[in-house]
Amino acid sequence: MKKIILWALLILIPFVAAENLCAQGMLGRPQGYSRDGKGLYTAAGFLSIRHILDGDRPYLITGEIIYSEAGYGMSAGFEIYGRIGFGKKVISGPLGPADYLISSTDLRGDDRILTAAGLRWSHPINPSLRVGLSLQGSYYLNDGTDEVLGVRKDFKRTLYEMKIKREWSIEGGMGIQIDLPKGLKAYAGPYVNYGEGKITSQPPIYGLKEKIKSHHLIGAYGGFTLPLVKRFALTSEGWYTDTFSWSCMITYTY
Repeated sequence: MKKIILWALLILIPFVAAENLCAQGMLGRPQGYSRDGKGLYTAAGFLSIRHILDGDRPYLITGEIIYSEAGYGMSAGFEIYGRIGFGKKVISGPLGPADYLISSTDLRGDDRILTAAGLRWSHPINPSLRVGLSLQGSYYLNDGTDEVLGVRKDFKRTLYEMKIKREWSIEGGMGIQIDLPKGLKAYAGPYVNYGEGKITSQPPIYGLKEKIKSHHLIGAYGGFTLPLVKRFALTSEGWYTDTFSWSCMITYTY
């Protein structure tokens, strides 16, 4: 019965709350990905973001990012890594204070560059069970810029150049990892997340609240790693706070 429950959880992780497909990247399994807990690994992955930031009103943020990652196991149970990604991010309107109504055109920030760095630590409880901590920080190197049409309450229409800038976030998770037959590894646990950014407008929108920040701070994450061929492996992971985000990556250990 326990095996059936575990397999059901693994299958459901990527699809829970799928209509609400917020971390800025995969936390990863507690054990890490370096070979025998030491040495180098590299990875390529895809990130689908869907979360909410608070400003003048709650803003729905969506994005798709492809990324490359490299990490190094300093010792058994301790690993550091860095990540760089490229993609787009969208803030769904309306934008700005209540006396403005932005048209249905969203604020789209294409060609965004995301960087992240983090660490993973874990400790075995028994040969098939371990507990661990993950911590990472993320930052967008460039601004997202778009032109949107603003309509004031007096019906005056104006074209605005709007930017989302100085976006950063920090995430920390505590996970339990279970080793299953055939090399499959599953993990899950709670995590905390906080992020901020800034929205600006030219010409200025009177009363615009520029600072945006995380809507919810506490959530849950979980995933699994499936061995492929030789030293390749596939990891799939999801995070849930008020919405659901998902990522997958293929790793290679040296």
